[in-house]
Amino acid sequence: MMNILRDIGMRCEDIWPPAVDIQQFSPSYYDHDLRSKFTFGNPDKPLVIYIGRVAPEKNMDALNRILERFPDAYLAIIGKGPDAPKWARLHGKENRIFCTNAHYHGETLSKAFAVADVFVLPSEFETLGNVVLESMASGVPVVGCNAGGIPHMLSNEKTGLLFEPGDLDGMCEAVGRIIYDRELRERFKQAGLEYTSNKSWRHASEYVVALYEKCIRRHGKLVPGVNAPPEPVYDVGPIFVDPMIGVAPRPGSEGARIDALASAGTASTVVDTRSGGPFGMRSMLPWLLSVMFGVLVFVFVRFNQASNNP
Repeated sequence: MMNILRDIGMRCEDIWPPAVDIQQFSPSYYDHDLRSKFTFGNPDKPLVIYIGRVAPEKNMDALNRILERFPDAYLAIIGKGPDAPKWARLHGKENRIFCTNAHYHGETLSKAFAVADVFVLPSEFETLGNVVLESMASGVPVVGCNAGGIPHMLSNEKTGLLFEPGDLDGMCEAVGRIIYDRELRERFKQAGLEYTSNKSWRHASEYVVALYEKCIRRHGKLVPGVNAPPEPVYDVGPIFVDPMIGVAPRPGSEGARIDALASAGTASTVVDTRSGGPFGMRSMLPWLLSVMFGVLVFVFVRFNQASNNP
């Protein structure tokens, strides 16, 4: 995403880091009975799991290839979606598929993550994929597609394995390496736990606050009595930083950027760091003229309607 924004001319400081509740997702939730349930009474057999929306865009059919390649492995699919009924019809020991077309919540969800040998995310269009962090925090290595937001959270050969989009043989090879190599699985597990140990929501929020402060120190000007809290807005080049509306990227002229803030209606003061002072009426004039013109057109139309319908 940062690369896309940079390609269209925006200056990006950093990414808001993903986060996970490491109290809810933990290896301590391992439940032997649930693993036995998912494997239809065969808890010693390899268990592959997918948790999330069960839909065509998730590339779920790729999971069939895993069952074909590894005849002793079981697959658990937890979640709902348009494709969930299809998978639920395959539920049973003979197909080695556990899927009941149901959402899991709370402690049951925590246990579901913790009982698997490997979590597989075959989707090629994940924008975030927070299940990657939830699985790693649960002590379960991840096999994911090298696309979208997945490689931002999954370090290949360290916390799990990546496969290229469309390479189902590569996906199966990665799964096989993990489910049949206990030492590798343990190494990925420990690395994942270490990685997620500092990915709490508090840590992520504090990091974002630090980014705001960094932008202000680098580009903004604090003028006591003019743009002091609670509602300061700082021009940091191609983006505006406003505690009330977040980051508003508006490339273009000064008038275009101030237009965005004026429309939001939350900013008390805007500081132009290039000129050293607040934007004046000159920058607001095009916007004000546009608003006035729109009001005049509306009044004119309503007047004509009233004249034609006495």
